[in-house]
Amino acid sequence: WIMRKYRFFSPMELATKQAVDTVTIGLLVFDERLNLMDANAFAVKLLALKMPQQIDKITLPQLLAGWLPRVVNQDGLLELQTAVKQKPNATHQQEIILRNEHASADADDNEKTWLLLTIRPIYDENRQFLGCSCTVEDVTVERRTQNYITEAHKAIEQYAYNQALLNEITQAAIGAFDFDESMYSLASRLTGLFKADQCYISLWDKQLQQPKAAVAYGEGAEIYLTLDRGPKDFLLSKTVCRQRQPMAIEDLYTAANVSQRVARTLPSRGLLALPMTANDEAIGALMLGFTEPRQFSPDEVKFGEQIARQLSLAIAKS
Repeated sequence: WIMRKYRFFSPMELATKQAVDTVTIGLLVFDERLNLMDANAFAVKLLALKMPQQIDKITLPQLLAGWLPRVVNQDGLLELQTAVKQKPNATHQQEIILRNEHASADADDNEKTWLLLTIRPIYDENRQFLGCSCTVEDVTVERRTQNYITEAHKAIEQYAYNQALLNEITQAAIGAFDFDESMYSLASRLTGLFKADQCYISLWDKQLQQPKAAVAYGEGAEIYLTLDRGPKDFLLSKTVCRQRQPMAIEDLYTAANVSQRVARTLPSRGLLALPMTANDEAIGALMLGFTEPRQFSPDEVKFGEQIARQLSLAIAKS
């Protein structure tokens, strides 16, 4: 009745039905009970609506609820759904992010669609509430571009920070390097650089042919320096120094080549152990600890090796 009386999508109200169906913005109309009354072709395709079966059979809150399993920002959609129920005669706007059909929960930006929903009340000349309209704008291109620019800026900043730290270590290697003053500061920066929780450094004792604890940084890491160790308790550092290969350990509690007595005393679970060598001699091991088990990417390991090499040169000169 509302559609016939007030002629939504008629030539007089919205130019022509053909024009409405060719715009690249989704248009939906709901009556005073918030039942779906009509939708243009773009909305039908974008939202996978089943027309005309859903006409007068589904409400706006029900339509929003149907998207919930695919929505990334579910809290925003739930807030919109509640607001529409409580105040159907008010204007509401919400941007939602939809995972594409069959996309996994950790889908990247290429498998997501950003939609801007704007819900507006419709009144007659006597200010009687007739229903509401909902426009659906696809803003995916803008959001993907914004995200790309943001990530590019982060990558540039991270690269600049990484290079500054490498330069600092390099300068230490070719200049005066005070081990006691510099190592704790470097351990702090390395922890921040890798978003680690702890940093440990052991140095190779040529006479004893085994490592000794030298530096510990981070919450709970101090015990690394004072822990009584037996002959087998430097197993990890010894293996890294002798094999001169990095060891990316997802979980110390289940790792081989690790003293479980030491592992269960330290606050770290995940660990990236990196050999330090200079002039073809073992210098020690640089170890970055994480309080939770974690996996390490090849890029993290590669950059860690680069840091460890530069640090080795600085220590060798001290």
